[in-house]
Amino acid sequence: YQHSNMTDSILNKKSVCVVTGPTRGLGRSIAYHLASKLPKDSLFILLSRNEPLLNNISDLIMQREGIRAITSVFDQGS
Repeated sequence: YQHSNMTDSILNKKSVCVVTGPTRGLGRSIAYHLASKLPKDSLFILLSRNEPLLNNISDLIMQREGIRAITSVFDQGS
């Protein structure tokens, strides 16, 4: 089953992930799951309207050794 092999190869490479809405629901789950799967030196760019919750998920992600996160308060609707 090739899809599994492709996913494995992507998750083994240093990555840059941009996640919008990472403070709640699906966005938070995606950000946290990717942080647990990606290798050291991967970078997360987290964008949200809610700064306190944004800082919270950023702190959780950076608990993984070698994972970096950049945050920015951002409203896609504006």
